[in-house]
Amino acid sequence: MAEIETGSPPYLDPIPFSTGLLLSDDTFRLVEGFACNKVGQPETPFERDVTIWLTAAHGDGAFEAARLGLAEVRLFLADDHRVIGYGAIGPVDWTFGETIVPLWLLHYFGVHTDFRSAKFADYRLSYGRRLLGGIIEEVVRRGDRKFIALYVDPQNPARGNPETNTGFYPEFGFREIDAEVERGRTWVRMLRPL
Repeated sequence: MAEIETGSPPYLDPIPFSTGLLLSDDTFRLVEGFACNKVGQPETPFERDVTIWLTAAHGDGAFEAARLGLAEVRLFLADDHRVIGYGAIGPVDWTFGETIVPLWLLHYFGVHTDFRSAKFADYRLSYGRRLLGGIIEEVVRRGDRKFIALYVDPQNPARGNPETNTGFYPEFGFREIDAEVERGRTWVRMLRPL
């Protein structure tokens, strides 16, 4: 299990990535109506990114990334077959100066609105923490790359505080590397060793 610097795990009971259904022509219908905003709250720009990427039938979304083999997108279902959430990973190369580093990219992951407010005896049992924990454990198990990385909007609270390395992604060991601009939007690159 991944641990933060204090030795305390940031999640319990990870949801194994391999147990999710692969996003495909047959399963795409399951994402209809997916949203990940907090119950009773308007959708933030970051939540909208997660929703749009998963539900886009064409263009730069999960379905196209899976079809092209750029990402392995998995849907995680409740016993009643509702989508709890999803995760998407894929192998990529990042460039740092003259060095090319092969790594796993966490394209997106998100928890459906209906499951975000679920109450647990321990916050580390939340669906978001369990999904991210399962994704990290999967890329560690695969063992062919030494890092997992992600892009995060600089205003997204999950980014945390780069000066103190506190917050959601830092709890999982992600550290800021730099920022880059894509299509006029700034993204912070975060990296975690495996």
